[in-house]
Amino acid sequence: MNRSRPSHRQRLKMHIATAVIVLIGIALIGGSSVSAGRPPAQQRTPQGKGRFKVAYIPVKNKDYKELQQLVTSERLLEEIADDLNKTIALPVDVTLSFGECGEANAFYDPEKQRIIFCYEFLVELAETYAPHAKTDDELGTKLSGAIMHIFFHELGHALTHVLDLPVTGKEEDAVDQLATVILVESGEDGEKAVLDASIQYLSEYKAQGKNPFTRTQFADEHSLDPQRFYNLLCWVYGHNETKYAYLVNKGYLPKERGVRCADEYEKISKSWGRLLEPYLKD
Repeated sequence: MNRSRPSHRQRLKMHIATAVIVLIGIALIGGSSVSAGRPPAQQRTPQGKGRFKVAYIPVKNKDYKELQQLVTSERLLEEIADDLNKTIALPVDVTLSFGECGEANAFYDPEKQRIIFCYEFLVELAETYAPHAKTDDELGTKLSGAIMHIFFHELGHALTHVLDLPVTGKEEDAVDQLATVILVESGEDGEKAVLDASIQYLSEYKAQGKNPFTRTQFADEHSLDPQRFYNLLCWVYGHNETKYAYLVNKGYLPKERGVRCADEYEKISKSWGRLLEPYLKD
Protein backbone atom coordinates (compact mmCIF):
# COMPACT_ATOMS: atom_id res chain seq x y z
CA MET A 1 0.00 0.00 0.00
CA ASN A 2 1.38 3.40 -0.98
CA ARG A 3 1.64 5.90 1.81
CA SER A 4 2.13 9.58 1.22
CA ARG A 5 5.13 11.18 2.89
CA PRO A 6 4.36 13.41 5.89
CA SER A 7 4.04 17.07 5.00
CA HIS A 8 6.50 19.67 6.30
CA ARG A 9 3.91 20.72 8.86
CA GLN A 10 3.36 17.14 9.99
CA ARG A 11 7.11 16.54 10.31
CA LEU A 12 7.47 19.63 12.48
CA LYS A 13 4.74 18.36 14.80
CA MET A 14 6.43 14.97 15.01
CA HIS A 15 9.77 16.59 15.87
CA ILE A 16 8.18 18.68 18.60
CA ALA A 17 6.31 15.65 19.93
CA THR A 18 9.61 13.78 20.18
CA ALA A 19 11.16 16.72 22.02
CA VAL A 20 8.33 16.84 24.55
CA ILE A 21 8.70 13.13 25.25
CA VAL A 22 12.46 13.52 25.67
CA LEU A 23 11.87 16.38 28.08
CA ILE A 24 9.66 14.18 30.23
CA GLY A 25 12.36 11.51 30.32
CA ILE A 26 15.13 13.85 31.49
CA ALA A 27 15.48 14.95 35.11
CA LEU A 28 14.82 18.62 34.48
CA ILE A 29 15.64 19.87 37.92
CA GLY A 30 16.71 18.67 41.35
CA GLY A 31 18.13 19.93 44.61
CA SER A 32 21.69 19.20 43.48
CA SER A 33 21.33 21.28 40.33
CA VAL A 34 19.61 24.36 41.66
CA SER A 35 21.74 24.39 44.78
CA ALA A 36 25.05 24.18 42.95
CA GLY A 37 27.60 26.36 44.67
CA ARG A 38 25.41 26.96 47.72
CA PRO A 39 27.13 27.39 51.09
CA PRO A 40 26.41 24.92 53.94
CA ALA A 41 22.69 24.64 54.69
CA GLN A 42 21.36 26.86 57.41
CA GLN A 43 19.27 25.43 60.24
CA ARG A 44 15.95 26.59 58.90
CA THR A 45 13.41 25.81 56.21
CA PRO A 46 12.57 28.68 53.85
CA GLN A 47 8.92 29.67 53.95
CA GLY A 48 6.85 31.16 51.17
CA LYS A 49 3.17 31.39 50.33
CA GLY A 50 3.76 31.33 46.59
CA ARG A 51 3.83 28.34 44.27
CA PHE A 52 4.68 27.54 40.68
CA LYS A 53 1.39 27.00 38.89
CA VAL A 54 0.40 25.92 35.39
CA ALA A 55 -2.00 27.64 32.98
CA TYR A 56 -2.57 26.91 29.31
CA ILE A 57 -3.37 29.96 27.21
CA PRO A 58 -6.25 29.31 24.74
CA VAL A 59 -5.09 28.91 21.15
CA LYS A 60 -6.86 29.46 17.83
CA ASN A 61 -4.43 27.96 15.32
CA LYS A 62 -5.31 24.32 14.60
CA ASP A 63 -1.67 23.19 14.62
CA TYR A 64 -1.03 24.88 17.95
CA LYS A 65 -4.13 23.25 19.41
CA GLU A 66 -2.64 19.87 18.56
CA LEU A 67 0.67 20.87 20.16
CA GLN A 68 -1.17 22.08 23.25
CA GLN A 69 -3.05 18.78 23.48
CA LEU A 70 0.28 16.95 23.32
CA VAL A 71 1.94 19.10 25.99
CA THR A 72 -1.15 18.85 28.20
CA SER A 73 -1.45 15.08 27.87
CA GLU A 74 2.23 14.59 28.74
CA ARG A 75 1.88 16.94 31.75
CA LEU A 76 5.20 18.55 30.92
CA LEU A 77 4.57 21.82 32.74
CA GLU A 78 3.01 20.04 35.70
CA GLU A 79 6.15 17.91 36.10
CA ILE A 80 8.35 21.01 36.03
CA ALA A 81 6.12 22.92 38.47
CA ASP A 82 6.07 20.02 40.92
CA ASP A 83 9.86 19.78 40.96
CA LEU A 84 10.28 23.53 41.33
CA ASN A 85 7.80 23.64 44.21
CA LYS A 86 9.86 20.99 46.02
CA THR A 87 12.99 23.08 45.56
CA ILE A 88 12.28 26.81 45.77
CA ALA A 89 10.20 28.85 48.24
CA LEU A 90 8.41 31.75 46.57
CA PRO A 91 6.79 34.83 48.12
CA VAL A 92 4.17 34.93 45.32
CA ASP A 93 2.81 32.59 42.66
CA VAL A 94 4.64 32.20 39.33
CA THR A 95 2.69 30.72 36.42
CA LEU A 96 4.18 28.48 33.74
CA SER A 97 2.43 28.61 30.38
CA PHE A 98 2.51 27.49 26.79
CA GLY A 99 0.46 29.59 24.40
CA GLU A 100 -0.11 31.17 21.02
CA CYS A 101 1.57 34.59 21.08
CA GLY A 102 1.52 35.96 17.55
CA GLU A 103 5.33 35.85 17.50
CA ALA A 104 8.14 33.33 17.96
CA ASN A 105 9.21 34.10 21.50
CA ALA A 106 9.58 32.95 25.10
CA PHE A 107 9.47 35.50 27.87
CA TYR A 108 8.70 36.34 31.48
CA ASP A 109 5.83 38.78 32.05
CA PRO A 110 6.58 40.61 35.33
CA GLU A 111 3.09 42.13 35.56
CA LYS A 112 1.37 38.74 35.48
CA GLN A 113 4.35 36.90 36.99
CA ARG A 114 4.13 34.36 34.21
CA ILE A 115 6.65 32.50 32.06
CA ILE A 116 5.26 32.02 28.56
CA PHE A 117 6.70 29.71 25.92
CA CYS A 118 5.09 30.42 22.56
CA TYR A 119 4.12 27.62 20.20
CA GLU A 120 5.39 29.78 17.35
CA PHE A 121 8.84 29.56 18.93
CA LEU A 122 8.61 25.77 19.19
CA VAL A 123 7.97 25.60 15.44
CA GLU A 124 10.79 28.04 14.68
CA LEU A 125 13.22 26.05 16.83
CA ALA A 126 12.24 22.81 15.08
CA GLU A 127 13.05 24.43 11.74
CA THR A 128 16.35 25.81 13.08
CA TYR A 129 17.53 22.45 14.41
CA ALA A 130 16.35 20.27 11.51
CA PRO A 131 19.59 20.68 9.48
CA HIS A 132 21.65 19.64 12.53
CA ALA A 133 20.10 16.20 13.06
CA LYS A 134 20.13 13.00 11.03
CA THR A 135 17.08 11.37 12.64
CA ASP A 136 13.83 12.45 14.24
CA ASP A 137 15.01 11.16 17.61
CA GLU A 138 18.25 13.15 17.36
CA LEU A 139 16.30 16.24 16.37
CA GLY A 140 13.92 15.74 19.28
CA THR A 141 16.84 15.51 21.71
CA LYS A 142 18.56 18.62 20.36
CA LEU A 143 15.28 20.51 20.33
CA SER A 144 14.58 19.52 23.92
CA GLY A 145 18.00 20.86 24.93
CA ALA A 146 17.16 24.23 23.45
CA ILE A 147 13.73 24.27 25.10
CA MET A 148 15.18 23.42 28.51
CA HIS A 149 17.86 26.10 28.37
CA ILE A 150 15.37 28.73 27.21
CA PHE A 151 12.91 27.73 29.92
CA PHE A 152 15.47 27.97 32.71
CA HIS A 153 16.68 31.27 31.25
CA GLU A 154 13.17 32.66 31.67
CA LEU A 155 12.98 31.06 35.12
CA GLY A 156 16.03 33.14 35.98
CA HIS A 157 14.17 36.31 35.02
CA ALA A 158 11.20 35.22 37.13
CA LEU A 159 13.34 34.47 40.20
CA THR A 160 15.28 37.71 39.82
CA HIS A 161 11.97 39.59 39.83
CA VAL A 162 9.90 37.88 42.54
CA LEU A 163 12.86 37.29 44.89
CA ASP A 164 14.28 40.76 44.20
CA LEU A 165 17.74 39.31 43.56
CA PRO A 166 20.64 41.67 42.91
CA VAL A 167 22.24 41.48 39.47
CA THR A 168 25.47 43.21 38.50
CA GLY A 169 25.96 43.37 34.76
CA LYS A 170 23.52 42.24 32.10
CA GLU A 171 20.58 40.31 33.51
CA GLU A 172 20.35 38.39 30.23
CA ASP A 173 23.88 37.06 30.73
CA ALA A 174 23.17 36.26 34.37
CA VAL A 175 20.11 34.13 33.58
CA ASP A 176 21.99 32.37 30.77
CA GLN A 177 24.45 31.44 33.50
CA LEU A 178 21.72 30.16 35.81
CA ALA A 179 20.16 28.04 33.05
CA THR A 180 23.56 26.53 32.31
CA VAL A 181 24.39 25.81 35.96
CA ILE A 182 21.03 24.11 36.55
CA LEU A 183 21.46 21.89 33.52
CA VAL A 184 25.13 20.92 33.75
CA GLU A 185 24.80 20.14 37.46
CA SER A 186 21.90 17.79 36.71
CA GLY A 187 24.15 15.34 34.83
CA GLU A 188 25.31 14.36 31.38
CA ASP A 189 21.92 14.87 29.74
CA GLY A 190 21.93 18.43 31.06
CA GLU A 191 25.46 19.04 29.79
CA LYS A 192 24.42 17.88 26.33
CA ALA A 193 21.33 20.06 26.56
CA VAL A 194 23.48 23.17 26.99
CA LEU A 195 25.66 22.22 24.02
CA ASP A 196 22.53 21.61 21.96
CA ALA A 197 21.15 24.97 23.09
CA SER A 198 24.28 26.71 21.79
CA ILE A 199 23.40 25.61 18.25
CA GLN A 200 20.55 28.12 18.16
CA TYR A 201 22.87 31.09 18.60
CA LEU A 202 25.42 29.82 16.09
CA SER A 203 22.65 29.19 13.54
CA GLU A 204 21.17 32.65 14.00
CA TYR A 205 24.61 34.21 13.54
CA LYS A 206 25.34 32.21 10.39
CA ALA A 207 21.91 33.11 9.01
CA GLN A 208 23.05 36.73 8.86
CA GLY A 209 25.59 35.78 6.23
CA LYS A 210 28.07 38.53 5.50
CA ASN A 211 25.81 41.23 6.85
CA PRO A 212 27.42 43.11 9.76
CA PHE A 213 25.66 43.45 13.06
CA THR A 214 23.19 46.26 13.23
CA ARG A 215 23.18 49.16 15.64
CA THR A 216 20.07 47.67 17.25
CA GLN A 217 21.84 44.37 17.90
CA PHE A 218 24.81 46.11 19.50
CA ALA A 219 22.45 48.12 21.71
CA ASP A 220 20.30 45.13 22.70
CA GLU A 221 20.18 43.94 26.30
CA HIS A 222 21.18 40.45 25.10
CA SER A 223 24.78 39.66 24.22
CA LEU A 224 25.40 39.02 20.54
CA ASP A 225 24.58 35.52 19.29
CA PRO A 226 28.25 34.49 18.80
CA GLN A 227 29.03 35.64 22.33
CA ARG A 228 26.19 33.58 23.78
CA PHE A 229 27.36 30.59 21.74
CA TYR A 230 30.91 30.79 23.09
CA ASN A 231 29.69 31.48 26.62
CA LEU A 232 27.73 28.22 26.70
CA LEU A 233 30.68 26.24 25.34
CA CYS A 234 32.97 27.87 27.89
CA TRP A 235 30.76 27.07 30.87
CA VAL A 236 30.30 23.43 29.87
CA TYR A 237 34.05 23.11 29.32
CA GLY A 238 34.78 24.91 32.59
CA HIS A 239 32.49 22.51 34.44
CA ASN A 240 34.53 19.51 33.24
CA GLU A 241 37.70 20.34 31.31
CA THR A 242 38.72 16.70 30.90
CA LYS A 243 35.40 15.45 29.57
CA TYR A 244 34.93 18.35 27.17
CA ALA A 245 38.55 18.92 26.17
CA TYR A 246 37.55 18.34 22.55
CA LEU A 247 35.78 21.71 22.53
CA VAL A 248 39.20 23.38 22.72
CA ASN A 249 41.26 20.71 20.97
CA LYS A 250 39.02 20.78 17.89
CA GLY A 251 38.85 24.56 17.83
CA TYR A 252 35.21 25.05 18.74
CA LEU A 253 36.27 27.17 21.72
CA PRO A 254 39.36 29.41 21.43
CA LYS A 255 42.18 28.38 23.77
CA GLU A 256 42.48 31.99 24.96
CA ARG A 257 38.98 31.75 26.42
CA GLY A 258 39.27 28.14 27.48
CA VAL A 259 42.03 28.75 30.02
CA ARG A 260 39.66 30.97 32.01
CA CYS A 261 36.53 28.82 31.81
CA ALA A 262 37.02 26.72 34.94
CA ASP A 263 37.38 29.80 37.15
CA GLU A 264 34.54 31.48 35.30
CA TYR A 265 32.18 28.55 35.84
CA GLU A 266 33.13 28.23 39.50
CA LYS A 267 32.34 31.90 40.08
CA ILE A 268 28.92 31.84 38.42
CA SER A 269 27.98 28.57 40.14
CA LYS A 270 28.99 29.92 43.54
CA SER A 271 27.28 33.26 42.92
CA TRP A 272 23.93 31.75 41.96
CA GLY A 273 24.20 29.27 44.82
CA ARG A 274 24.56 32.09 47.32
CA LEU A 275 21.80 34.17 45.77
CA LEU A 276 19.32 31.29 45.90
CA GLU A 277 20.42 29.79 49.22
CA PRO A 278 17.88 31.67 51.36
CA TYR A 279 15.03 30.34 49.19
CA LEU A 280 16.07 26.71 48.72
CA LYS A 281 14.11 24.04 50.53
CA ASP A 282 15.88 21.13 52.17
